[in-house]
Amino acid sequence: MGDPTGDAMRFETAAVHAGQDPEPVYGAVNVPIYQTATYAQDEVGKPKVWDYARGGNPTRAAFEAALAALEGGERCFAMRMERHASSAGAIATFLASHPKVNQVYYPGLPSHPGHDVAARQMTGFGGIVSFTVGSASEALEVAGRTELFFLAESLGGVESLIEVPGPMTHASVAGSPLEVPPELLDPVGFLLNAVGAVPGPMDSYLALRGLKTLAMRMERHASSAGAIATFLASHPKVNQVYYPGLPSHPGHDVAARQMTGFGGIVSFTVGSGSEALEVARRTELFFLAESLGGVESLIEVPGPMTHASVAGSPIEVPPELIRLSVGVEHPDDLIEDLRRALG
Repeated sequence: MGDPTGDAMRFETAAVHAGQDPEPVYGAVNVPIYQTATYAQDEVGKPKVWDYARGGNPTRAAFEAALAALEGGERCFAMRMERHASSAGAIATFLASHPKVNQVYYPGLPSHPGHDVAARQMTGFGGIVSFTVGSASEALEVAGRTELFFLAESLGGVESLIEVPGPMTHASVAGSPLEVPPELLDPVGFLLNAVGAVPGPMDSYLALRGLKTLAMRMERHASSAGAIATFLASHPKVNQVYYPGLPSHPGHDVAARQMTGFGGIVSFTVGSGSEALEVARRTELFFLAESLGGVESLIEVPGPMTHASVAGSPIEVPPELIRLSVGVEHPDDLIEDLRRALG
């Protein structure tokens, strides 16, 4: 949950209005779903805006404009919106557009698609990728001596929170690269059009609809996650809780300065890997599933699930780690579900 952006509209207002003016012909309030693959042209080589849907779509353009406004950016490139397709597509397209990238810095725990893209795919573009895993202070030092700093997985879970002065590149909602250096705008746009990892008009429409209530949902996610983190921190079977909203979290002060809320992701450890599996098996309201950020609450054991591909590497996660994605259900019901699961 970032600070309000833009001079004219705060976050909640921009989520409803940015890039979403009423349709000019009929006055439709919601952005129409332009379900087309191609566009009629008045003359050869002179399309009205785009010549083919891979290059652009009015519904997608509205979604990109809304995201850019919410993040305080000038331009946004939306990627395919399946969970891991979006992040992998965004990272691969961005890194491939910058031939000088030879290091990916992880100030903590990355999700495995980003690791896989950089480790396996970048070699196909002629890049040599090394991985650095370190603390927040090390991240500042790395950012100060590299030409391009690509920050992966900067928020939530067990990773460190960092505060880097000046611009940096990150991937946001729908895996969209934002805050891209100006000289990379054209290369990123070219590759996106050439590779075609773009969202369809229905995906863009649904994402726009979700943006309208994002601020209210995030308030509920964050408040419930804070209550759950506090409960877990006092439970005798929980060894460690990772949530930046807790004063005990090493990144709490940084998070308090740069965020208006602390998010809906809570991670914690129990006594052993087998105990973690048992806790995940026992929950009823928390569905055992590999994802995060939905309205329904989810629980997973990252070691054998989302982060199985990094087993044996420097970024391997501990088997006793459990990750929660806190939904919008009543927090008291969620806490009771965890109480039963912990035994």
